[in-house]
Amino acid sequence: MLVLLFAGIISGNSITGQSTGVITTRERQEQKREQERITARDNYRIAYSYGVGFDEGSSHLTLSKQYDGESVSKSGNFKIEKNINMLKISVEGQVKEGSITITLKKPDNIVFKELEIDSSADIQWQQVFTIREEGNEYSGEWTYQINAQNATGRYSMSITTH
Repeated sequence: MLVLLFAGIISGNSITGQSTGVITTRERQEQKREQERITARDNYRIAYSYGVGFDEGSSHLTLSKQYDGESVSKSGNFKIEKNINMLKISVEGQVKEGSITITLKKPDNIVFKELEIDSSADIQWQQVFTIREEGNEYSGEWTYQINAQNATGRYSMSITTH
């Protein structure tokens, strides 16, 4: 299970989640405050979900960012619990200029995957694992590093556990 902070989907200038379809003034104000909080986090778009449409203990994390000629480095981590049976990681992106490099390290700090997105091709990569009890090298704290070098483009990275 990933450690999660927010449930919903962030899209452009609105935040949507499960609702009855009727948005009250209070809900709009709460959405605006949440959007401002997210915008203040370097405009990183993050969507988390937990439990909805998943088995109990399942989770999903998506990180995405649009760059406009920027050079930025960002790192973070996520935890995969021992009771997880399946792990799915996917990365996609496109760059017109510069490059975006995404590096994923397993809990033992060994590089699991490094992808460079540049103008030579759009990428879509995905890997799914069935995790067995014995020798589980996937449980624990993973690290991701995202480096943009004069990048004009975007990336999205998703992690799903069951």
